[in-house]
Amino acid sequence: MADRPLRYRLTSRTLHQIVTALHTPSDLHSTVQAVTDLVVRFAGFRVAAVSVARNDNVFETVAVAGQDGAADGAADVLLGHRTPRTNYDEEFAVAEKWGRLLFVPHDRVPDAGQRGWVPETAISDSKHAWHPLDALYAPLLSSSGELLGVLSVDLPVDDHRPGRRRRELLEILAIHAGAAIETARLTDQLREEEELFRLAFDGTGTGMALVSMAESTTGRFARVNPKFCELTGRSAGELLGLTVFDLAPPDEIDDVRNDVDAVVWGDESVHRIERRIRRPDGSDLWVSITLAGVADSEGAPQYTILQLEDISARRAEQQYLEHLAGHDPLTGLANRATLTERLRRAVVSAATTERPGALLFIDLDDFKSINDHHGHLVGDQVLAMVAARLAESVRGNDLVGRIGGDEFVVIADEIDTTGTTDIIERLTAAIATPLSIMDNTFRLSGTVGATLILDASRSPEQLLDDADTDMYRRKNRTTPARPGTPAADPTGETESTSGRGDNAVENDFDGGLLGIDDAGDNEPALPAEGFTRPAGAAALR
Repeated sequence: MADRPLRYRLTSRTLHQIVTALHTPSDLHSTVQAVTDLVVRFAGFRVAAVSVARNDNVFETVAVAGQDGAADGAADVLLGHRTPRTNYDEEFAVAEKWGRLLFVPHDRVPDAGQRGWVPETAISDSKHAWHPLDALYAPLLSSSGELLGVLSVDLPVDDHRPGRRRRELLEILAIHAGAAIETARLTDQLREEEELFRLAFDGTGTGMALVSMAESTTGRFARVNPKFCELTGRSAGELLGLTVFDLAPPDEIDDVRNDVDAVVWGDESVHRIERRIRRPDGSDLWVSITLAGVADSEGAPQYTILQLEDISARRAEQQYLEHLAGHDPLTGLANRATLTERLRRAVVSAATTERPGALLFIDLDDFKSINDHHGHLVGDQVLAMVAARLAESVRGNDLVGRIGGDEFVVIADEIDTTGTTDIIERLTAAIATPLSIMDNTFRLSGTVGATLILDASRSPEQLLDDADTDMYRRKNRTTPARPGTPAADPTGETESTSGRGDNAVENDFDGGLLGIDDAGDNEPALPAEGFTRPAGAAALR
């Protein structure tokens, strides 16, 4: 029987309507529903259904359309019906191939009971009549040939098997339907991936940002999550107007540029570094930064994914442990290790800059009597208070340390004789200022020995030896001379600039500090050789 020419002729207008209708929906469900609606509208069937492939090798009917109420019963039965792939394979194996279409006559159906829905229509004796168990399928294929779904039709409007024109129209519909379903499925996958990315991006406890690497917007934030806003102390709106370089302290901006370049232009796909970020209140936060580059299809830099993790607590603990390793636990001053390293740097500095430094050795006079009369607890408190006063009496770049007992050291870089004199006067005044502990007032004195750091001719150990020896020489002016040290003043009188007699801290300058002897010669008064180490004196070893 010939097709009705007006109803089933494929015109350019019809094709345009079909293509537009198929590619307008944005999701899979809307697309497959459009397919069934178009088949019923243009292909001359009263019922059409689409089943789509699921991941478990099963096809699920997700869209049914019909006219004149023919699909009402079909939709109730078919929607959600799941058919194993093997059932379709069995029917396709016995089907007649009509181009891309597969027709299974009623007398070849492998198992009629597998059919989800059979229309209740009369059976005609006509040769070309449509039988209720006849089935016509249009496989819906992707561009790579993957079976995405199956379009099945039933109840032709003229109750006859379709002729050539209707088959061609159905084939065209199936081709465009396969492309549309593929696009819709990809769109759904992208939407799902975007939603998963959004949930992971926004919900993670790690600060995350998407940073543009386009030439005109390099380093600008394109997207930030709530944790990133929390860590940086800024709102999302504010951050989207900034670049990663705006978060860096001014002295680290070039370092951040190098970090970004390492990912964008270097061999590293992932770059990890620990840096500070500057918050709006001016405070700095230590963070662990992970940078991962994202390129476009041509390999050009497109984005960098930036992750921030707050490591301020770990950093503070690390700094605390480093401080403990380099400082005296009682006074908080530098310990032997720190003093030794600083003294080595002072020697190098004096040698390279030709600007002398000074090394001062301080010993509290008769401190043992405090421990003997008041106990070590009070003695420790006295030492801690004296240490704090010494630290307040020097310049900001000078280093004060404790090397043991009641002995302290000051290292001063780039200082002349006048500056050193000033520091010693401040130190003596600080020690001499009375201090009160547990209803006791203590009036202390101390002795300061010193030596200039002129060049690299003396090691840190030798410099300390010289300053220590000078301190004992001064202290012993009122006591019997020690073997290998200059004799005390033969008058037995103690020089004092404080006017406090025996308890005053010696702060007069002589050759031990200046490198000039008492007669004004240019020969050092306290050479490293010729003087023995006083018994019990401390040293930086």
